[in-house]
Amino acid sequence: MAERVLVIGLDGGTWTVLRPYMAAGLLPTLSKLWDRSYRATLRTTLPAVTPVAWTSLATGVNPGKHRIFGFGTFRGVADEYVSQPTHRRNIARPTLWRILSDHHCPSRIVNVPMTYPPEPIEGSIVTGMFTPGPDSPYTWPPELKDELAAAGLRPKFATDLVRRMDAGQDIGLSKALAGDANAFLDDVDDMTRRQHQIARYLIGKDWRLFMKVYLATDLIQHFLWDDLLPPAGETGSPRARRIARSLRLVDDCVGELIDLAGPDTTIMLVSDHGFGRCGGQFALGQWLAERGYAAYRRRSLGALARRAVRALGLNVPVRRILGGSRADRMSGRTLPLLWTKTKAFVDDGTAGVALRINTRGAFREGIVEPGQPYERFRDELIEALEALRIDGVDGAPIPRALKREDVYHGPYVGEAPDILLVPNADALIVFVNGQPGEPLLRLVPERVGEHLLEGICLIAGRGVRADRELHHADITDVLPTVLALLGVPVPEDVDGRVLAGAFAQPPKATIQATPSQVDPDADEPVFSEAERRAIEQRLRNLGYLE
Repeated sequence: MAERVLVIGLDGGTWTVLRPYMAAGLLPTLSKLWDRSYRATLRTTLPAVTPVAWTSLATGVNPGKHRIFGFGTFRGVADEYVSQPTHRRNIARPTLWRILSDHHCPSRIVNVPMTYPPEPIEGSIVTGMFTPGPDSPYTWPPELKDELAAAGLRPKFATDLVRRMDAGQDIGLSKALAGDANAFLDDVDDMTRRQHQIARYLIGKDWRLFMKVYLATDLIQHFLWDDLLPPAGETGSPRARRIARSLRLVDDCVGELIDLAGPDTTIMLVSDHGFGRCGGQFALGQWLAERGYAAYRRRSLGALARRAVRALGLNVPVRRILGGSRADRMSGRTLPLLWTKTKAFVDDGTAGVALRINTRGAFREGIVEPGQPYERFRDELIEALEALRIDGVDGAPIPRALKREDVYHGPYVGEAPDILLVPNADALIVFVNGQPGEPLLRLVPERVGEHLLEGICLIAGRGVRADRELHHADITDVLPTVLALLGVPVPEDVDGRVLAGAFAQPPKATIQATPSQVDPDADEPVFSEAERRAIEQRLRNLGYLE
């Protein structure tokens, strides 16, 4: 049994990038950990997006049990064809820190996605992604916010660049990255330091579990992938050397947390997904229309005007003045679909890797009859998706298209997207809705890196077996492993397993009945309308929504 467990998350961390940097001597902390650790690739969720993956890590179950399927949720609003930004209260299972709190084990949780709004636990929480901003109630206990402010510590929930884009001051990330990208990396480094300062402050308090997630790895890989490999020392280009300094900053922060945690702490280094080079964007929504699976409606003059000012880079307030229905303004729903003639559409809240079928009874204007007609259509669509080939792209961009019940299991499978798309790591394409008349395939200069299914897992500490083999683990294995290490019973229906092979003497897991499913306040509003718009715009500016 471990005295304490320190879980460090590198958002989007992948051995494809980290191992070469370690071999080049640019990440000394991770190199030392590697030499004394149990290492694995960490298979993540489908879709491999932040809210779904971190929730599976935090709950130990697949999305069919925890109820998070993307950046947005259709729960309660499906008839509007519009998803709402997801949040912690949408999670239908208790988190790792909630379970520990019920057993009087204090936790300190910093910048973990899907923790807003913070939940009452024994210990403290400083929320992460989906926190509207610094004026929000982002801490548990509530008074911790004032305590941090008195210590001169304020979290940074979005880079300055994204906040400027939220205000309509930039056309896109490509504008900021067209030069030397130093301003962007300085911005990311400032976020890293601020997040780390809060973690350093809280790690001195009482805890059994400490968890901290760093976002820099995800941001850098998304927008600067082509400058990452091979890793650059002093002989590399100025941009490559600057990237190495940002990654070294994260490595230094990790090293300091490990030192502060002490020698009796078991360390787990994890990521929510992996990464690879993106070959471009394919307008899957437009392809659906060309195949007769969807239909456009005529654009209104207002919609054409909104599109024009967006293309010209005019600011967000100007676009809002032009108005339009909420469904028209919503991210991927800017595609003007005629729902009474649309059978399927891209669920862009999943970063384009899932489709929803416009089924009668599920959506207000559903046209696909449930039962056998639904099954026949879904089979036809899956066959067409797997047969898809794109000029200029080697191989099948969708090697497999899967039915939701073949991916998920649990009480909420019926709320999931109808079809999930498995990405091709060797021909990685991002799927979006697209717009009528535009090319189906286009390059994405501001998002040259994209998510893949294989993340990282590394375990180090006393009693951990260090070997040269790279093992395989699942993202749901983290929760039962941490609980077993801390001597806390594991819920009986978790999907993960204790990573017993990591230890010379594996921790013995005791089993308890599955905790209750849903918070009683799960359906109460969390975001104001202004906060909802701000979160959607932030995700759009980062490329997660169209």
